[in-house]
Formats: sequence, structure tokens, C-alpha cells
Amino acid sequence: MALIANLVIGLSTNTRRMERGFSRSNRLVSGFKRRLAALATGAGLFALVRGTEQFNQAMLKSLSIMSGVNEAIRTDMEATARDVASNTMFSATQAAKSYFFLASAGLSVEQSLAALPAVAKFAQAGMFDMATATDLLTDAQSALGLSVKDPIQNLKNMVRVSDVLADANKNANASIQQFSEALTNKAAVALRNLGKDVEEGVAILAVFADQGLKGSEAGTALNIVFRDLEQSATKNAKAFALNGVAVFDVAGEMRNMADIIADLERTLDGASDAQKTLTLAQLGFPAKSQAFIKALLGSSEAIREYEANARNAAGTTAEIADKMLTPFQKGMAKLTGQLGRLTDAVIQPMIDLLGLAAEGWGIIFEKVFDFLGIGTAAEDKTKDIAKEMDGAAQRTKDWAAEIDNVGGALGDLEEKAGRGIGIVKNLRDQIADFGKSDFQKDLRKARLEDTSLQQLGNIKLLHEELQNLKDIESAEKDLVKTRKKAAADRVQAERDFLSLAGPSGAAVAGGTAALSIINQIQRSAMPTPANLATDKQSLDELTKQTRLLTGIDRKLDNQPKVAAI
Repeated sequence: MALIANLVIGLSTNTRRMERGFSRSNRLVSGFKRRLAALATGAGLFALVRGTEQFNQAMLKSLSIMSGVNEAIRTDMEATARDVASNTMFSATQAAKSYFFLASAGLSVEQSLAALPAVAKFAQAGMFDMATATDLLTDAQSALGLSVKDPIQNLKNMVRVSDVLADANKNANASIQQFSEALTNKAAVALRNLGKDVEEGVAILAVFADQGLKGSEAGTALNIVFRDLEQSATKNAKAFALNGVAVFDVAGEMRNMADIIADLERTLDGASDAQKTLTLAQLGFPAKSQAFIKALLGSSEAIREYEANARNAAGTTAEIADKMLTPFQKGMAKLTGQLGRLTDAVIQPMIDLLGLAAEGWGIIFEKVFDFLGIGTAAEDKTKDIAKEMDGAAQRTKDWAAEIDNVGGALGDLEEKAGRGIGIVKNLRDQIADFGKSDFQKDLRKARLEDTSLQQLGNIKLLHEELQNLKDIESAEKDLVKTRKKAAADRVQAERDFLSLAGPSGAAVAGGTAALSIINQIQRSAMPTPANLATDKQSLDELTKQTRLLTGIDRKLDNQPKVAAI
């Protein structure tokens, strides 16, 4: 029993200790939760104050370019901006900035106030920002001639254009932005000049989009088609009548485009491509507009269908914009709107109070400085300090620039060092490869190339020697010819001397002397040697023979001429 009692007492003691430990832990957790809640509250309060101040700054920037804004209108504009934040993906600050874009587009305060929700939904449906939405929508509306001074009617026209563009985006192969760009690039002006509405024009653009012609190019194409239809039908009225194509009605107004295309389809039904081109040329269509008209052929019913959808497109923009928000986004948008109203009721007075307090403290400090007589001196000192800070900042920039320059130089040096290391490495590799088979082959090849160059020089010298030998051989041949001619002349001279003898063969007066000369010639050293030792010897022999022949000629001329017996 004592043991059980001791056990019970020990358990009770330990349980109380555990309870005290848990209580202590609970107090720590509670304190941490209080601190965390305070921190969260402070952060949330700071976020609300910051968001409110950003909204106020956006409103001030937008109102700075607007005129005729009183306190009541400003309150309405702020409330409208917060309503936009409650129903779209855009914040109240973004909506407040949009007033600036609307005013820049030429809308008055009343028009901007009415148009802001429509522009926000248009931006959400087209998935672009408020600035882009404002430009696209207001430019298209203005180009179509639908901008009016009355804010209510202007809003209706804007919503109409927005719904037609959103419907075309939903049914045809192009985006809202592409249809808007087509209208602002000549298409809307062409429609307005011909008295046609946006529904018919966007229907034609939808057919072009299905053919792959979109954006500004589609706007240019529509303008060319309308221009050439009007001019060709006026200049070639008979050709249009013969082909059953009516462009204008009895009142002189251009018919609906679907009806005109239907007439052309009937006229060109079953025609070949060449025949279609020839017929359109006879109607007066230039080649460029022919291409765009051919793109519309076969689409008259599609134009009617797109146009019918466009005329029933009311509410399309809001429908598309609403579908783009998830239930969570819608809930957060509503909560954001309510928080905005809370800031108007609670945070804004606090901000105003803080502003007044700051202004009051500023006045107090100004009075104190004036009282102490240091206001001007302090102001001057502050200016001097500001100048010094500017100078220090500039010196810091210069120092940073110098560091950049040094860094660039170090980078160049590093690059050059890298190239040097690469060169040394290549040289080391080449030295390491010295003695390998490839290197030895290259060395032998280089040596063979040097030997070949020497042999080529020797061959050139041998060639020159051979040419000299050929020249000597030719000179020797000429010399042999000369000797042969000299021998022939000698024989002829002998015959001439023998002719001086009579028929009986006895010598006449002077004959003895002639025979004596001939014998002298025969005994002279004029034999033609078989082989001459040198060219110089041959030349000497030829010179000697020439002198002998010359002497013979002179002796013959001096002998008396007698007739043969």
C-alpha cells in the first residue's frame, strides 16, 4: 500500500509539473500570436496607407490635364474608379491613371467619367492594358465618325464599337486589337466616306481575316476595294450593266457589300481563273484590287452572317470580360472595392491628418529657426551640404568609371596573357613532339625541298651550257658551208683557167703563166682538212685561202687577153 501511495503521489507531482510547463508554453504562444497580430495589423495598415496614397497620386496626375473639375466631380471620378476595380482585373490606381489616357484622347471630364467602365471592360476582353485599350477604342470611334459631345450618346457609340469588335474576335480568326488596327488604318475612314456603318465594315474585315489578311493590311485592302468599286462602276457603267453587277442603288448610294459580291459571284460563276481576271479587267479593276476582290468571291453569305452577328452584338464585351475572371478573382475584386471605400472613410482622413501634422511641424520648425536666427544660415548650409553631396556623387561616378576602365584594361591584359599561354603551350607541345615520326618526316621533307631547289638551279645551268654548245655547233655548220663554197669557187677558178687553152690544148700567150699559177694553187696549203683542231684554226685557214684567191683574181686581171688559136 505504501508503494502504491508513493506512486500516486509521484504521478500527481509530475502531472502538476507538466501542467505548469504547458501553461508556460501557452503563455509564450499567446504572446507570440499577439505580437504577430500587431505586426500584421501594422503591415496591413501600412499597405492600405500606401495604396491610398498611390491612388491619390494617380488621380492628381490625371486631373492635372483636365479642366472644369470641381470637388463633386472629383468624388464621382474616384467612386467610378473604385467601382471599376470592384468589377474588373484592374486596380483603382490603374483606373485612376486611365483618366489621363481618356483626357489625352480628347474626351472631356464628363465623357471620361462615363467612358471609364466601358474602356476597362474593353481592355479586359481584349487582354491589353488600359492605355492600349483607350487608344484603340477612341481612335476607332473617332475614325468612324461616332465621337459626339454628349457624354451619354458618346458612351453608347463607344460601347457599340467595342461590342462589334469583341463579337468579331469571338466569331472570326483575328483578335480585338487586329480588328481595331484595321479600322484605324483607312478602313473606318472609307466606311465613313461611303456612309457605311461599323457592322458592315467589320463583317468584311472578318472575311479578310479568315483569308489570313489581318490588322492594318486588312484595313488597306478594304479601302482599296471600296475606292476601286466606286471609280470603276462610275467610269465603266455599261460594262457593269452588261455583266449584271450593280454597285449603286437607285438613290446613288453604294449597295451592301454582300449584295455586290453576290452579283460578281453570279457573273463569274464557272469562269476559269483567266476568264475571271479578264472580266474584272473589263470592269476596270486594277490588278491590286482584283486580288482583294477575288479573296471576297464566294463569301457573300459569310459577310451577311458576320454582319447579322455584329448587329446583335450588344453586351458582348461585358460578357467576354466577365468570363475572364474566376470566382476567386471576382471575390477579390469585390473585396478590393470595399477596402477602397474603407480607406475613403478611415484611411483618407488619417492621411489628411498626417499631412496636416507634417505641415504643422514644418511651420513650427520654421518659426523656431526664425526665432533663433538660423533659418537662412541653416538653409544656406543645407544648400552647401547638398552641393558637396552632389560633388561627392559625381566623384563616385568618375571613380566607378575609372574602375570600369581599369577592369577593361585588366580584361585585355588577361586576354593577351591567355593568348601568350596558348602560344607557349603550343610551342611546348611542338618541342614534346620533336623526334616523333611525323616531325622527322616533315624535317626530311623540308631538307628534300631544299635539295630539290639546288638541283633545279644546277639543271638550269646545264640547260644554259647545252644552249651554248648548240650555238657552237651551229657556228661550226656555218663554217663548213663556207669552206665548201670556197672549195667550189676554187674548182670553178681552175675550170676558168683551163678554158684559156685552145682546142689543141697548147698554151697560148699567157697560158704558161696561168698554168704556173694553177700549179701554185694546187701546191698551196689550201687542202680542206678533214678535222680542224679548233675553231680558231679553221678561221685562220679560211682567212689564208681568201687572201690567195684575192691575189689570183688580181693576177688574172693583169694578164693580157688573147684569143684562142
